[in-house]
Amino acid sequence: MKITAQRLKLLFLMAFGLMVPIAFANSAGPSPGYTGAPGENSCRECHTTAALNDGIGSVTIAGVPEQYDAGATYTITVRVNRQDRSRWGFQLTALTSSLDPAGTFALVNTQQTQIKTEGGRQYVEHRTPGTFAGTSGGATWTVQWTAPDTSAGIVAFYAAGNAANNNNANTGDNVYTAFVESAPIETTEPFLDVTATSGLAGQPGGTGVAWADFDRDGDDDFFVTRDGRDLLFRNASGVFSEIGESVGLLATDNSRSASWGDADGDGRPDLFVATTTGARLYLNTGAGFADASTSLGITSGVSAGAWVDIDADGALDLVVCADSELAVLINDGTGEFSDETAAMGLGGVAAPSAVACADFDDDGLVDFVVTTAAGARLFRQGAPSSFADVTSSAGVSGLTDIRDIAWADGDGDGSLDLFVATGAGVRLLRSDGDGTFTDMTASFGLAGIDGDAVALEDASGDGRIDLLALDSAGLTLSRFNSAVFVDATTGIGIDAGGSTAAWADADGDDRVDLLIVSASGLSMWRNPGTAATLTVQTFTDGDRDASDANTSDDRDAIGATVMVDEDAFFPSGTKQVRVISGGGGKAQSPSRIHLLRPTSAAAAVRVRFAGGKGREVSAAATSVDVRDPKAPAITSISAKLKNGVNKLLVNGSGFLVDVERIEIEDERMDVVKYPKKKHVGDGTTTRLTGEDTSFGALIPSGKPVRVVAINPTTGIFSAPLIFVR
Repeated sequence: MKITAQRLKLLFLMAFGLMVPIAFANSAGPSPGYTGAPGENSCRECHTTAALNDGIGSVTIAGVPEQYDAGATYTITVRVNRQDRSRWGFQLTALTSSLDPAGTFALVNTQQTQIKTEGGRQYVEHRTPGTFAGTSGGATWTVQWTAPDTSAGIVAFYAAGNAANNNNANTGDNVYTAFVESAPIETTEPFLDVTATSGLAGQPGGTGVAWADFDRDGDDDFFVTRDGRDLLFRNASGVFSEIGESVGLLATDNSRSASWGDADGDGRPDLFVATTTGARLYLNTGAGFADASTSLGITSGVSAGAWVDIDADGALDLVVCADSELAVLINDGTGEFSDETAAMGLGGVAAPSAVACADFDDDGLVDFVVTTAAGARLFRQGAPSSFADVTSSAGVSGLTDIRDIAWADGDGDGSLDLFVATGAGVRLLRSDGDGTFTDMTASFGLAGIDGDAVALEDASGDGRIDLLALDSAGLTLSRFNSAVFVDATTGIGIDAGGSTAAWADADGDDRVDLLIVSASGLSMWRNPGTAATLTVQTFTDGDRDASDANTSDDRDAIGATVMVDEDAFFPSGTKQVRVISGGGGKAQSPSRIHLLRPTSAAAAVRVRFAGGKGREVSAAATSVDVRDPKAPAITSISAKLKNGVNKLLVNGSGFLVDVERIEIEDERMDVVKYPKKKHVGDGTTTRLTGEDTSFGALIPSGKPVRVVAINPTTGIFSAPLIFVR
């Protein structure tokens, strides 16, 4: 059939007419469900050319209150930025922590924006005039949001933005996602002063406190250091009796601090006491305490000591802050110690006053920060039993006049941050996730917070860390609302001050109470909270058989890192992270920890033990005990991302056929499971390959991600990596 020029033109026009609706389909606004919220796609579902969140442009959500008042109305602004784009789009929604709709939206400009509804959720998005075609640099949309009439808990605002090139197609565009959270303004029920009913009224004060269940009866007890005779308080269902003299703690005086740890491997916590005349060690025999101080060999003044398994051999070692210099004492497993300070590269650390131990870079090797007269010094264990001073390169320089220091995941991103009490106020050094830190004190709302001591715990039971800072004049309590810390001091009703404080479940109700130690006495404050809790206790296998059956000599897994991944509970991917404290400063918290119980049956408790060994157990119960595996199944992970194909090499000890999955978590903590695995060579190496190119685009190039290999039999090994394209 002959095709004339006129007919060819007609066919072209018909084809173009069919293409136009496709090219412009979303210029009038996308369908609901493309904000990037959990379970939703983003605009990148259609605009697939470039990686999500490429770091060149951004979408921001402004106007969201740190705390919302029930029924109040707020003006929310969404802006998409990128200098080399000239057409714009967005979608916004607000959800509760259980992913239900939160509050209601109202339009400010009905010509540029619209509201769509699906499944009860409201979605605010652009109309065609609101794409601002031809406008370079960015676009802004404004909407009003009215909070729920009653508290809905944490509300998260999710937005996806499209920075388009205005080519009337879905190619060459860039998509960005963001979320911001708001906590409710709630009336806090005050803590109750139970000093008298706890048996602590009239007891003398002190300088430091260390908690542990020394008699293994299920109740946490505490030891108080002081200028006079030190005090040991046994707990009987929330009522305390001082028993120091009756169990052989007769000569403890002129003390500065103390810490509990099992020195001889019998499963019972032993007691280290730092005094002005030397380091003292009291072995817990079950019937009392025996003085074994000579095994430490330190007879000069000592400020503090921390228990930690430095060499990952299953025995707790000691990092001692002697007045002259730091000492690292390695335990042979029987309670006999040798000084390995110089051999580990730690000689010459002068005038240390406190130490806080944790695996801050998540490589399976314990690190620590030491406070000295000249400031803080951060030591990273880059290879087993070999430390390097990374103070400057990690961004920890410039801290002076330090009174207290502690590790905690303040913002719930899974990385440990540093909280430092200084003479100029409390400082927050936030982890950048790559082994470095940034001072975020002001940005996180902590400017002007003073204190000589800090104590960090989830006192409010909302799954987020609270910061207690105190001195002799009083205290402040700051609660993290997912964006900043807000002052909650007035609501808790505690009017006491002191030299230090520690959170612990004193009465066995699975909520942390507060013990304050001052020069004049002790005070106990009961937590009135009602949040559902998950109690976790971790143990290191005493007989090294990796069995949960024989537990008589299993000790507290001091130094272990515990994490509950709350992706199913908090839409932002907030995590609850705790480090089992070995002391080292003014206060030591108990090894039994209390977390917000997840609502998802799939949620898990992950525990990393010394040396990178780990286990994952279900978080469905109200309490769990976790014991370390016999040996690490995996010794290293390497990875490369090239041409959209993700390849990982997992090296281990020969039984990697049981490797269950690999998870990669980017900055949003999105989890992707690899679909394929291939065993290489002699079976000690497993190569896992994911050929999903869209997954490849999710990983930010050149930024740190965390790879977790999970073996269901022998535990977990994880390593931080930097992917390259």
